[in-house]
Amino acid sequence: MRKALCVVALALATPAYALACSPSDIKIKQADLVREEPSQILTAVGEFVNNCADPVFVRFHITVRDRSGRVVASNDSWPSGDEPVPAHGSYAFDLNAADEPDTRRAVQSMTIDIVSANTDGP
Repeated sequence: MRKALCVVALALATPAYALACSPSDIKIKQADLVREEPSQILTAVGEFVNNCADPVFVRFHITVRDRSGRVVASNDSWPSGDEPVPAHGSYAFDLNAADEPDTRRAVQSMTIDIVSANTDGP
């Protein structure tokens, strides 16, 4: 009984920030680089899942690289804008990855990093 009370007391003493959502709680389910016709604008299209217990705002960092691995464009974005993604919900996104003509021709790959996941908004 004493051990159970210690566990409950420890759980109650855990600061709120320790229970907060983190970028590792957001999982990208799908992410593709799509070349739009006829403009050739490159768009990051996909879906991510909020595995947090609360609705959150998620910030991405998109990096696009050429065939040699050099960065040719990067972009920070809040995919859901000013709307939080529901707890344990998913969100489909469509974000500009590269729009400059020279950059669009050179692009070979894309990575998306989750920069932040918070309840405060963008």
